[in-house]
Amino acid sequence: MITVSDGPATVRLPPVEGLTYASARNRLEKAGFKVSRRDAASDTVERGRVVSSTPQEGTEADRGETVELVVSSGREKVTVPDVTGRNEDAARSALEDEGLKVTVRRQDSQNEDPGTVLAQDPRGGAEVDAGSSVTLTVAREPREVAVPDVTGEQAADAVARLSDEGFRIRQRQQDVDSPEGDGVVIEQDPVGGRAPRGSSVTITVGRFAGSTTQQQQTTPQEGTTPGGNGNATPGAAPGATDGTTG
Repeated sequence: MITVSDGPATVRLPPVEGLTYASARNRLEKAGFKVSRRDAASDTVERGRVVSSTPQEGTEADRGETVELVVSSGREKVTVPDVTGRNEDAARSALEDEGLKVTVRRQDSQNEDPGTVLAQDPRGGAEVDAGSSVTLTVAREPREVAVPDVTGEQAADAVARLSDEGFRIRQRQQDVDSPEGDGVVIEQDPVGGRAPRGSSVTITVGRFAGSTTQQQQTTPQEGTTPGGNGNATPGAAPGATDGTTG
């Protein structure tokens, strides 16, 4: 009697999605299948784990057939474009075209036009996951704030007050004739009013150098008597002349 084969036996594919590649391959080989691998980026499946299989798990396939496993290589990587120096709208478009999200923080700037990108994080050229966020520091026109009057204050205290309000400080010195004025702010420009945050305030600080008086002393010359006229005769008594009398 001759038995005719109906062909290879069919086998149901075991579940493999979410397993590590090694575990999935082991299951399939035990079930009688051959295995091939293809890596692909995935936003949802951890790197190194199975995303899907062809044929799909749960379906029937001929024993000995090759099953392709798609394994996650992690989230897709993109290169961050360098957008510093661009205006905010152009920078945002360039980043979003690469699949990146954008957040913005504002910073007062006197040197750049409002809306100009001053800095970015991560920097241009960095490799990041697709969908990551890039923070842009964007210039804005400095806000005007009150200028504190620091005249009469010690220089260190004046600098601290002005710095706290966001001003840059320039210092110059001017001689004063009293030690009470040493190190004290005697002038400032501007004084009072309002000015853009980040602008400069010049303070003039007193400097007392002190003074010294030099006392000059006269040393008697040889052959003279202190207090005399230089005509006294050597050996004569003090106040004596050359022998003449009144």
